[in-house]
Amino acid sequence: MLDPILARNLNITVSAKVASNHSKILRNDSPAVARAVREFAVT
Repeated sequence: MLDPILARNLNITVSAKVASNHSKILRNDSPAVARAVREFAVT
């Protein structure tokens, strides 16, 4: 699913792929998601 997106934009990297409920991750671990977004924004 991500492969076409990654092929189009070489600036995007995936640090981990997990089979899980993404809305639950966003709800339960929003600080970690925010840190990852900030790290991505700096690069």
